[in-house]
Amino acid sequence: MSTITTPLADLFGCQRKYYLADPAEAEEHRKAVRAQWTGDWFRRTWLGPADGWLGEKCMWIEPQPWAIIGGSANEDQTRMLIRNIDQKLRQVFADWRDPTQRRSRSGAAWSLEV
Repeated sequence: MSTITTPLADLFGCQRKYYLADPAEAEEHRKAVRAQWTGDWFRRTWLGPADGWLGEKCMWIEPQPWAIIGGSANEDQTRMLIRNIDQKLRQVFADWRDPTQRRSRSGAAWSLEV
C-alpha cells in the first residue's frame, strides 16, 4: 500500500492510499480474465451456482475494453472484440434516439442478445 497526497487531499488534511499491484499479482488477474473468454467476448461476472455467468449468452460492454487495455486479450481476441463491439453494440445503437432504429427489446446499450 502506498500513500500519495494530492492537492485536494491536502486541502482536506487527508491522504489517499493506493494499492499498487506487483507484476505477479497483475498476471494472476490477467489469467483469471483470460479464463472467461467465450470464443466471442469475455464474460462479465459470476452470479453464483443458481444463476451462473452474466455474459455467457450475450456480450456486456464493460469488460471488453478493459480486457484489451489490461493485456488479457491476445491479438486475435482483440480483433474479434473490436469487430463484435462494432457489429453487436455500436452499429445496432447507431441512432439510439430514433425508436425505429432500435433492435433491442429493452433499448439498452449495455448488452445485446445474440
